[in-house]
Amino acid sequence: MAEQNFQRDITDIDDIDELARRIEQDYRSDTSQKSALAYNWERNHLFLDGKQWIVFDGERGRGGQWKQLTVSRANEYIPRPVTNYTMDIYQTLKAYLTQHRPRSTVTPNTQTYRDKMAAKIANLCAEANWERLKEEKNYELAASGGISYGTIFKKDYWDNTTLTMARVPRVVEQPLTDPMTGQVLGYEEREVVDPETGEVMYDELPLGDVNTAVVEPYRISLDPLASDLHNCRWITESSIQTLEWIKEQYGKSAPGYTGRVEEVKPDNSLSNAMRRFVNLKTSSGTRSGAGYSPSGAESEDVGANTAIVHERYEAPSRKHPKGRMIVVANHIPLYAGESPYSGPELGDWHPYSEFRWEVLPGRFWGKSPIDDVVEIQKHINSIDAAIILVRKTMAIPQKLIPLDSGIKPGEWNGRPGLEVRFRTSGTPPSTIPSAGVDAQVFQERAQKLEDMKNISGAVDILKGDRPPGVTAASALEMLYEVGTGKLRPALDRWKMFIESSQKKQLRLLARKYREPRPEFIRLLHSKNRDVPKEAIDRFIGSDLYDNCNVVIEAGSNIPKLQSAEKALLLQLAQVGSLNLESPQNKLEFNRRMGVVGFDNEVGPDVKRAEWENDVLENLQFSADNTPIVLADEMHEVHKEIHMRRVKEPSFLSLPAEVQQAFMQHIQEHDQFIEMQQAMEMEQSLMSGMPPEPAEPEVSTRSQGRGISQEMQKKVISPDVPELE
Repeated sequence: MAEQNFQRDITDIDDIDELARRIEQDYRSDTSQKSALAYNWERNHLFLDGKQWIVFDGERGRGGQWKQLTVSRANEYIPRPVTNYTMDIYQTLKAYLTQHRPRSTVTPNTQTYRDKMAAKIANLCAEANWERLKEEKNYELAASGGISYGTIFKKDYWDNTTLTMARVPRVVEQPLTDPMTGQVLGYEEREVVDPETGEVMYDELPLGDVNTAVVEPYRISLDPLASDLHNCRWITESSIQTLEWIKEQYGKSAPGYTGRVEEVKPDNSLSNAMRRFVNLKTSSGTRSGAGYSPSGAESEDVGANTAIVHERYEAPSRKHPKGRMIVVANHIPLYAGESPYSGPELGDWHPYSEFRWEVLPGRFWGKSPIDDVVEIQKHINSIDAAIILVRKTMAIPQKLIPLDSGIKPGEWNGRPGLEVRFRTSGTPPSTIPSAGVDAQVFQERAQKLEDMKNISGAVDILKGDRPPGVTAASALEMLYEVGTGKLRPALDRWKMFIESSQKKQLRLLARKYREPRPEFIRLLHSKNRDVPKEAIDRFIGSDLYDNCNVVIEAGSNIPKLQSAEKALLLQLAQVGSLNLESPQNKLEFNRRMGVVGFDNEVGPDVKRAEWENDVLENLQFSADNTPIVLADEMHEVHKEIHMRRVKEPSFLSLPAEVQQAFMQHIQEHDQFIEMQQAMEMEQSLMSGMPPEPAEPEVSTRSQGRGISQEMQKKVISPDVPELE
């Protein structure tokens, strides 16, 4: 309780040396708080690594260590097999989280043209960061930690050690003088101009950049009263860093830096939590224990030139309205100042996002699906050990050879055709019939394996295994939804985890990208489809206008059975529910069926018409940007897309000049349509042939159902289940 009291009062302390002392105390006390948690974390990790014959030496609530089961002469004959079903469940659940990348979009702050365009650029920035920061690998690692430990963190931060080259205008300070008196009033920065060419001169400078990292729970300590990261009052991350890195990061004279980085001395003393973290990094996966150091033993040397860095963030308070960031290394304060992170949401004062697999009432730390699976895995291992032991001892008939039988030791060896001679006056030899394992043992094993799947949620349908006798798409989809239903809350938390991370990255871009960065701009161009090239040619963070609200499309992160989804789409197309006469609907239908690259006919017109709608809606902000109707456009497609917007009720709330521009634009398309019809009629009259009637729709569709049988055969893939 005393430890929690000083944790509550630390926000009122301003003396940086006292802050450093308290934070170091917090680091040490966190070991006892994590003892019970680390009991499961380390055990789960070892089980996944194949070390499953282990025992805990100590008390779970006070700390201890996991050790390999001791083998002696008395028990060395007992087999210790491991069929690692825990790893199979882990891989299945990890694939469930990561196999579908959710479709995220940035919602504009307002419906003005400026914000909508900024939101589109923010979408491109999120796409670029996903590729630049290798987010697929990061989220796979995060999913691994979330499943293994129940809780994982992702840190999106501004990395001053990342040397990104940027082309920055050269500036010089020039005095501001009073034209009347000539007195110097102040100084301002002005761009340096080349006297020969008159152009602004640029310098190539190394700048920091947005970075991200997955942080394991061993390295995080936080407010013990918190039940969620958003109502947490403080959070601290501990990491092992070299002295060179510490000097590069904190050897600065800017506000907040203490200038005491040279006082930091090497420190290899690790808390038990950090020691466990280091030991697990060197686990080998072998069952012999090579490369594995027990959690209570002295860890491997982490480097003679390293120290433990504690990076603490405090929530905004009356005394510190912008929050506070404090950095300490080996009792030396390195930084104490306002938190460099901010935003409109509760968790914006720190750079962390958290994912919890299962939430328990009153407890911050999440529950792992491996926690309960481990005990069942141990049960299965014991059954396998018994089966092997029976096979080695009882599966082969045993021989009873009396001493007075006259049979010499080793003479009766079981060789085919062997003649065994014995005394008739003595007791004759005999055999004990072999005994197999009772069938109930195998039934028990099968039941335990089924229990593992049910408890963890990694059911067969999640792995893509079709249950026997199920062929209908609707039945398969229903089984999939029922089988994965209890995983949906975890999937929703995963979605919010990704949203939070991407929001923090975009806010850093908006505040920190004060100059154009050629490599990042090139990456934006490679992702661009709809934004005018000029809008991103000299992109800087302020161009986002704080449009950083990332929202993941509902359901886009929920894995679906592809075969069932295709079969359902075909069923809906056959009854005409999809309205495939619409070019947009047809393109979307082909995309979901896996047919891409065949939209060259209407695809460009659809995209251009949607862009024209956006431009027309914001015409009052850019009157000179009226879209021009091209003669060779597919005017029917354009008209349909424009009319769809006109028919929406919100269209009436647009300014009168915008509504008039829409109607005028549609009339221009009508004129081109009438001209095309007149030209076709004129050509038919000149040739003396009546105009050919349009092909009946029944020739391209199936009785008005929206898709022909021939198209269905071409589109449907062999893995689609039979339709009901």
